[in-house]
Amino acid sequence: MVGDYSLEIFPVMLDDDARYECQVSPGAQGQPGIRSHFAKLTVLVPPDPPKIVQGDYLVTTEDREIELECISFAGKPAAEITWIDGLGT
Repeated sequence: MVGDYSLEIFPVMLDDDARYECQVSPGAQGQPGIRSHFAKLTVLVPPDPPKIVQGDYLVTTEDREIELECISFAGKPAAEITWIDGLGT
C-alpha cells in the first residue's frame, strides 16, 4: 500500500505536546504490526506580557524600601523575568 499517511495537526495546541509514532497494521498473513520510533513534539508557547502587580504608577518617599513584583503568565518554557530601570540598566 503506497500513499501519504501524514499526520496534520492544526491548529497546534499545548495539549499536542506529546510523543507520536506511526504503525503499519498487521498483514493478511498474520504478520505482526510494525511501529516506528517515537517522535517527540515539543510545543512552545510565548509568555504573556509582563505586568507589575503593584500597578503602573507608584509613589514612595526617599529612604524607604519598596518591593515590586513582576509576573508573566503562560509561556512554555516559563518566562525569565529580569528588572531594568528607566536608563535600561
